[in-house]
Amino acid sequence: MSAIIHTMMSADGGWLRFNNHMHGIAKSFDFKPDHSDEAAMVATHGWLMQDPASPFTNALAVLRHTADGYVALQNDCLRRVTANSLSEQRITSADHLADTFETVFDLDIPQPAEVWKRLQSLTRDKAA
Repeated sequence: MSAIIHTMMSADGGWLRFNNHMHGIAKSFDFKPDHSDEAAMVATHGWLMQDPASPFTNALAVLRHTADGYVALQNDCLRRVTANSLSEQRITSADHLADTFETVFDLDIPQPAEVWKRLQSLTRDKAA
C-alpha cells in the first residue's frame, strides 16, 4: 500500500507550511525549524490543556500511527485512514469504547463507563 501523502511548502515570513493528508486531523500547520519561543509554548500548552475554549478539554481524542496510516478516536467516531481509504465507525456503548481502547490503542481505561458517560454529555452539549 502506498504511503500517506503530505506536502511541505514555503509560507509567508520565512515559515514552512505542512499540508496534511486530505483525511488528516489537522489540515495544515506552519512552523519555522530554527524558531522556538519557550514562553509561548508553555502558555499555549496551558491553554490547550486547561481552558474551556480549548478543543482538547471538551473532547475525547486518541491517535495511533499504523504501518500504512493512522487510526483516531474523536469523541464517538473511530476513523481509520490510509493513503487510499477512509473508514469511520461509531462507538455505541461503554463496552464498545472499552474494547476499542484495548484492541485498537492498547490502553486499559479503568472506568470506561464513566468515560462513556462524559463522552455522551459532550456529544449532547455540542448538539444543543
